Amino acid sequence: MRAIKIIVSKDGYSLIKTSVLLNDQWHEGYFIIDTGSSRSMVSVDAGSISNGIEEIQGIDGKGSHGERSFTKLMICETCFPFPCLRIKRQQIPKVEYSAIGIIGTDFLLRNNLIIDYSKKSLYKGRKSFSISRQMERYALCKMELGLKGYGIPVMASIIEGQCFFLIADTGSVVNVISKDIERSLKLSDSIPCALSIVEGIGGTMTIAETKTALQIILLHNGKAINYAMKGIYGIKQNAGKIIRKETANYEIDGIIGNKILIQGKWILDYCNRIMYSTSIQC
Repeated sequence: MRAIKIIVSKDGYSLIKTSVLLNDQWHEGYFIIDTGSSRSMVSVDAGSISNGIEEIQGIDGKGSHGERSFTKLMICETCFPFPCLRIKRQQIPKVEYSAIGIIGTDFLLRNNLIIDYSKKSLYKGRKSFSISRQMERYALCKMELGLKGYGIPVMASIIEGQCFFLIADTGSVVNVISKDIERSLKLSDSIPCALSIVEGIGGTMTIAETKTALQIILLHNGKAINYAMKGIYGIKQNAGKIIRKETANYEIDGIIGNKILIQGKWILDYCNRIMYSTSIQC
């Protein structure tokens, strides 16, 4: 598989333009790259055979449902099997480029793909290829899997000795933190920039935006390095975690959105299960 260009929309989403098999015919369309989704999805007009119903966990905690399905994607003349969930077209985020599907963590992991924001491209990786060189140059973060099953990539942040887990989510154009992080960072007295609504597949969430920085823990040659991810973070208004323990391997307290990942020129290597910012060289 050759590298394919990642298109960043004006509203901050990452997409690729590819061909998908719909009703026995190939159609060109845009797919959102969403590392915060454990499952890949396609709009309901995919026309492939349904194989039962699966629950989709949303940010509101209520969840929704999609039909298990199967089709194929053609990326740079390489044909990939594409197990997916069929969802309603209105469940896919409205973006500058009209998207017909979502590429989730299941597809990225199964095909050993690499999201490379230093080159704005998506390509296939090789096991342990150039890992030693990358470990010498960059501070790395082991790619943990946050959700049960295929999971989502998770980073760790330590605030006053307490560890919080955060999703690295290319499918989100905002950053979100829980009330627990807000209290640890002592942000309750700060004046919020604005109140806004975050929309997800499962529903909506109200956040109050504020400027802050989270210290992400990276490793270089066995030493811990603090990496400050500065930006505007939305504080989840209702109590509780972003994702609860019953559906995840960790209790998730925050979302690192796509704009920060692009700005830091992050590489998310699903082949070797590591991620790192190329803007920090050791």
